[in-house]
Amino acid sequence: MIAHPQVLGESVLVVTAEYDRWADTDGVPARGRLDVLGLDATGHLVVVELKRGTADRNVHLQAITYAALVSRFDLGTLAQAHRDFLSRRGQDLDIAACTQRLLDHVDGEWSPELLQRPPPSDHRRRLPQAGHPLRGLAVGDEPRHRPHPGGPV
Repeated sequence: MIAHPQVLGESVLVVTAEYDRWADTDGVPARGRLDVLGLDATGHLVVVELKRGTADRNVHLQAITYAALVSRFDLGTLAQAHRDFLSRRGQDLDIAACTQRLLDHVDGEWSPELLQRPPPSDHRRRLPQAGHPLRGLAVGDEPRHRPHPGGPV
């Protein structure tokens, strides 16, 4: 997924992977690790939860939880997560460069409200196609999304 981010969509930039620096509204560290967080060209976040083999039937709840958590992110949080992600891969960029990279990825003008609003179209996808050994669920930034009616992921 990281090596081939186009699987997420032509316009998705991987912001971070294996993100686990959560805190709830009271500042208490939350549990769990988001597999992949992307940013599409419209400025909406894309949450991806991956499972090997057969996924638990409640995997969509995990992805929805992560979508709710990332809906509180701002540009600074995204830039820091992106910087940390790139640093783990040997690319040392400062926060300003990471912020600019995110801003440049978005078509048009950046709007912080996009991080909290649902995308204009359904961002849910099954990834990759059935039969592939790696299967997952991508959920847009709207926590009210439900699993795809086409069946389990």
